[in-house]
Amino acid sequence: MQKNSMKAPIDTFFLEGRTRNLLGPFGPSDVLGLLLDCGRWPILLKWARRQSWVRGHITKGVTFVAAVGNDGPVSQTAADAFPWTISVAATTIDRAFPTAITLGNNRTFWGQALSFGKTKNAFAQLISSQFVRADNATSSKCLPGNLNSTLTKGKIVFCSSLSSDINVMNVVYASEAVRIAGGVGVILAQPYSDVKSECRIPCVEVDYTTAAKVFNYIVTASHIIFSRKILSLNKLIVLFKVWNFLSHYNVATFSSRGPNSLIPEPDVAAPGVDILAAVPGGKYEFMSGTSMACPHVSGIVALIKSVHKDWSPSAIKSALVLKVGTDGSYIYAEGPNRKLADSFDIGGGLVNPEKALDPGLIYNATIEDYYQFLFSIGFVDASISVLTDVSINNSNQKSFSALDLNLPSITVPNLRNGEKVIVTRTVTNIGDVNSVYKGVIEAPPGIKITIESQTLRFNSTIKRLSFKVSLFSNQKLHGYYKFGSLTWSDGKHLVRSPITVRVIAFKSFSDE
Repeated sequence: MQKNSMKAPIDTFFLEGRTRNLLGPFGPSDVLGLLLDCGRWPILLKWARRQSWVRGHITKGVTFVAAVGNDGPVSQTAADAFPWTISVAATTIDRAFPTAITLGNNRTFWGQALSFGKTKNAFAQLISSQFVRADNATSSKCLPGNLNSTLTKGKIVFCSSLSSDINVMNVVYASEAVRIAGGVGVILAQPYSDVKSECRIPCVEVDYTTAAKVFNYIVTASHIIFSRKILSLNKLIVLFKVWNFLSHYNVATFSSRGPNSLIPEPDVAAPGVDILAAVPGGKYEFMSGTSMACPHVSGIVALIKSVHKDWSPSAIKSALVLKVGTDGSYIYAEGPNRKLADSFDIGGGLVNPEKALDPGLIYNATIEDYYQFLFSIGFVDASISVLTDVSINNSNQKSFSALDLNLPSITVPNLRNGEKVIVTRTVTNIGDVNSVYKGVIEAPPGIKITIESQTLRFNSTIKRLSFKVSLFSNQKLHGYYKFGSLTWSDGKHLVRSPITVRVIAFKSFSDE
């Protein structure tokens, strides 16, 4: 998505102080998905956006869905720490785009690629970029100006990229450099990349193991020929269906990560890599970003609203966070080192629209809950009135802990060793009238967790019940965040809340 095309009209609304008009046409039945993370905009715009979101949520009942940002895999880069929004991380899809490389010795290797346009299934000479380097080139990297046009013309060029080159030489840059120099294709050796970019000439990305075998062929073969089969876009759809072989999703490298203070970010994850998207001119492109994941969740929210018209935005958020999951496979987070994904990568997990329609229990947050939350983190009456357009009287303030905001997750960022923290939550039964739920704790390592009211019994008169979760640690070391969960089950529904805890020995800015 082009940022400037969206930024201008929103800037106009905000900078002219007309945030109310922006939300004027919206109502409780509406979903607003904002695909641009506010971390890249001016401070004034960030504040104005926060105002409009609170106003929209409190006065209009609009459900807000936001992209968490594309600044991953660095921690603490999640953009939207607002409890009234649904923030979305990006995952890969469960499909691949394999491309066969057949060498002149009839050996075939596999890489991945996205190319458009029709090409002939012909053999061409394969040569390394170091052998077609321009006289004035400072390196043999496949960058504009580095390749000798006379030596490159009509050939397929083998290029190599290091992890440090990723911002200056990916497969798109390499293929353009080869195309400009007259080449007809490119093979790029590079570190793993979860994003596949489209090329204007046949291109294929390979890992270093495959690259070593291809390069060895280049330097040893006397007649170097290469076969590259590329499909046009309409045929790529067939390939897309056939090669549905990956068993798990991965969190995209670029997807921003938590933690983010008391508000866990992101909330959920959705596919956001290699998404076939409509672009101006009636065309389609494969695009990647959390701005591609966000519309998936916006659509699911609209689906939920169509079935459950009386659900509040917080109820919808709760259903999405609590009812996630794939087929039981693990989800990994891509980055410098691949690891199992945790709450800072995917929040509750990968969205599951079918399960979200029937969550069993929900954690509903009211307008009063948000007021008390803002009070508890230091907002004064005037600030809250500006945010909400509602006159606030401090006499209405109650004794309220920010940890008790009725979110579908539990986060305790500062659990001092030897001390107990008690968190309160309230669930609403929207499943079978006469239901009995039992709670099961998966405690983070080194943390003792107990539930007061470990069994919840609902009937025709009791539809809402509260419970307390106690967290304790006797660890004497200053630690990092650890992850666990609380799951309620009635034998039919599994209602899972992520738990995130950090044990501290003292207040430390470096660990915030």
